[in-house]
Amino acid sequence: MIIVINHLTRMRPGAICVAGMDAEYRHVRPVLKRGQWSTASLRKNGGVFDVGSVVELLNPKSVGSPPEMEDRETEIAEVRFLRDTSPGKLWKALKVAARPTSTAIFGDALTRRFTSDGLGATMDVGKGRASLGCLSVTSPVSIRVKQYEEPKARIQFSDGQFAYDLMLTDARFYEPDKWTLRQAIVHQVNERLQNRKVEVILSVGLTRPFKRKTDKESRHWLQVNNLHLSDNPLWQMQ
Repeated sequence: MIIVINHLTRMRPGAICVAGMDAEYRHVRPVLKRGQWSTASLRKNGGVFDVGSVVELLNPKSVGSPPEMEDRETEIAEVRFLRDTSPGKLWKALKVAARPTSTAIFGDALTRRFTSDGLGATMDVGKGRASLGCLSVTSPVSIRVKQYEEPKARIQFSDGQFAYDLMLTDARFYEPDKWTLRQAIVHQVNERLQNRKVEVILSVGLTRPFKRKTDKESRHWLQVNNLHLSDNPLWQMQ
């Protein structure tokens, strides 16, 4: 199975999550039998993954269940880097895969949530038809920095149905050692977002289920995994 990577997500320090699209523009998430992908698997560190990387999964095993239908179990040694795609091919794939609303991606079971952090959405465990997708956004988009234990990026936009203020977990916005936010990148991308001729496609995803302190049960939370802009579709880790 060959996929082109369009989701590259920061996890806990030293760990990442990746996913891509196959030849039919369906999302595939390679997951390890044990543990998580580490930052050692990034192309800049001699590994296989970056946005736009074309990789081959030699013996993937489907292990998905709703909403995480994209999961394919593999081993580190069974993933091969083939090449980087071109900017034009990546943008074409994103455009084909993109949907106009979040419910068009995840299904009507996606539920709006209002938290102290912002305007979000969740999916109940075992519900929904997908946990990954591409969202075409025509509304104004902006990124803001919010101070938690350390600064993190959040992204604000509307999909025409709902206004959102979501966590932006795009690994390219962070230093890969301790995931320090690269605030200069936030500023640069915000400037590009002011150009209304620039098209925006978001790689969006649902988190693994977790329970917030104010909740009674675990849920999958909507987040923006990656931000793609038409003026520079193949922006990779620096």
